[in-house]
Amino acid sequence: MATTALMMVLAVFLPRRLDQLGIHDTLLVALYGVVIASAAASAVGLTYAKLTARLGHAVLMRIAAGAWTAALLVFACADHALPLLLVPALTGLGNGIAMPTPTVLVDHAAAPPRPCSSAR
Repeated sequence: MATTALMMVLAVFLPRRLDQLGIHDTLLVALYGVVIASAAASAVGLTYAKLTARLGHAVLMRIAAGAWTAALLVFACADHALPLLLVPALTGLGNGIAMPTPTVLVDHAAAPPRPCSSAR
């Protein structure tokens, strides 16, 4: 749910905010909203195994929540276009951490497969 809400910020509200600040070029709006977030999430994905080994899943989820919170605070408080570059970067960072972590945790929590016993 958190990633869906944050994607709404990037897809709907960030372009409106950039328009208010005088940025009307659709290429720049796309760079803000999609490219920066994707690049940040991809960078996290490339280092995810090392981050998990070093920090653990609980710390990574705290970092993701902190990145999302910081993104929303910057979005709410920024009066210029330059600080708004942090919004998709922080959102991408949080998403890059949060997307694989629940999958890995569910895999670890799943019971190991039981060997089939033949009926006698």
